[in-house]
Amino acid sequence: MLTVQPRAVQIHASGGTCVHKLVNTSLTRLAFKIKSTNNEVYRFKPVYGFIEPQSSCPVAIHKL
Repeated sequence: MLTVQPRAVQIHASGGTCVHKLVNTSLTRLAFKIKSTNNEVYRFKPVYGFIEPQSSCPVAIHKL
């Protein structure tokens, strides 16, 4: 199972960055891909990747 910490995104309206953690609580390797409907304003890093069992991956969200 994949969980996100924290669950809510809080970025100031004028722009900024927040970092979330994708946590793989399962015993199998998981893949993820982030999609956005507004790529002119938001950037994600990384956009896709793998998360090993019982591990996590930080994801930065940038509002331009």
